[in-house]
Amino acid sequence: MNFQNYSDLIIKKGVNLNKGEVLAVNADIEAAGLVEAVVKAAYEVGAKRVILNWTNAHIGKLDYKYLSVEELAEIPDWEVSRFDYMSQNCHAYLNIICEHPKLLKYTDPKKASHSRVAALRAQKNFRNAISKDKIRWCIAAYPNIEWAEQIFLGQKNCEKKLWGHMQKALRLGKQDYLAEWDNYIAKAYKRSEILNSADIKSLHFLNSLGTDLRMDLPKNYSFGGGMGRTADGRVFVVNLPTEEVGTAPDYRTVNGRAFASLPLAARGCIIKDFWFEFKDGRVVDFGAEEGYETLKEIIETDDGMKSLGEVSFVGYDSPIRQLNTIFYNTLFDENASCHLALGRANPSIEGGGDMTREELKAIGINDSIDHVDFMIGTKDLSITATTHDDRRVAIFRNGDWAI
Repeated sequence: MNFQNYSDLIIKKGVNLNKGEVLAVNADIEAAGLVEAVVKAAYEVGAKRVILNWTNAHIGKLDYKYLSVEELAEIPDWEVSRFDYMSQNCHAYLNIICEHPKLLKYTDPKKASHSRVAALRAQKNFRNAISKDKIRWCIAAYPNIEWAEQIFLGQKNCEKKLWGHMQKALRLGKQDYLAEWDNYIAKAYKRSEILNSADIKSLHFLNSLGTDLRMDLPKNYSFGGGMGRTADGRVFVVNLPTEEVGTAPDYRTVNGRAFASLPLAARGCIIKDFWFEFKDGRVVDFGAEEGYETLKEIIETDDGMKSLGEVSFVGYDSPIRQLNTIFYNTLFDENASCHLALGRANPSIEGGGDMTREELKAIGINDSIDHVDFMIGTKDLSITATTHDDRRVAIFRNGDWAI
C-alpha cells in the first residue's frame, strides 16, 4: 500500500504541522509502514522533531491475561511524565489506531475498563491541553488485517478492499485531494455558522427505531465541523475522516430514549442492538443484545459516563455512508451517522477554552475521564430545534440535512 497521499493529508490538514514544530505520534507496530510515511512527511514540511510511542494490541492482551485488576490500575510515574512532557513540548499529536474488533471478546471487561481508566488518568494534563486546542491533534486509522477481516468476512484481499474504502472516505481518490478537503472544511464551517446563529434552545430526535430524545443546548453553545482551531487561528482536522458538525448538550436536560443504529466496537469487543434511557440527564436504564457487560463497564467507568458529552450531525448520504459498509470502528462509523457520546465533552461554548472543567460542568458541559460515541442516525431520523423565541426549525428530515 502506498501511503504518500494519506501521510500528506495527515500532516498538512490533520495536524497542520509547520516548520520548527514537534510532533508526537502514537501507533501500533502493525502500522509501521504508515508511520514511516508520516514521519517522512513531517520532516519534509520542516518538523523540528517527531517523537514516537509504539504499542501493540496483541502484546497488551497478555497484560489482561496475566495481571490483576489492581495491577492494571497502577499508573507508572514514567507514563505520567511522558504525557506531561508532551503537553509542555509538543505542538501536535497524532494517534494512529489499529482496530481489533474482537480481540478482547473473552477478556474480563473489568480488566479492560480499569486499564483504560489508568491510562486516561496518566494523560490528564495532556488531555486538558488537547481539549482546549492548545495542542493540535488528529486521529487516523491503519488498514490492518484483523479489522479488514471483520468487515469483509470470508472475502479475499480484505486489506486491499479496506484500503480502497478508506481512500474513498478520505477523499484521496480526488486528484487535488487537499483542495477537496479545503472545500469540505469551508462547507462544514458554513453549517456551523448557521447553527450557531439559530439561537437554539432545545433539540428533539425522533426515528422508527425508537429514538425519542430531547435535550437543551447551553447558552452560547458553539457548533464545530470536526475541526479544531488554536488561539492563533490554525485549523486542524481532529478525525480523518470527518463528516460531522457537533457540539456539547446541556447534559442535565437530556430525557428520553436513544437506540443505536450501528454496532459499536469498544474496548476490544463489539456491542450490538443497544439502547439507553435518560432521565434528567443520566442513564437510568440500558440494554444490548450483544456486549452487555462491556456496555455496563463503559457506563460505570465514572459518574460522568452516565451522561452525554456530545451531539453531532452527519448527513445520511455522507461519503462513508455511501460505501454501504459497517466498519466496526467509531472513527468511520460515527461519520456515516448522526451520533451522540457518553462522557467527557469538549468545551463547545464561546470562551470555553478559558474555563476550568468545574466551571464548564456548572453550566451543563459534562465531564468524565472517558468519551464513547454511539450512532443513532437512520434514513428516517428527524431532528427539530426549538429556538429561544419558540420557533421550530427542521435540522434533519428523512435522515439528512434540512438546512
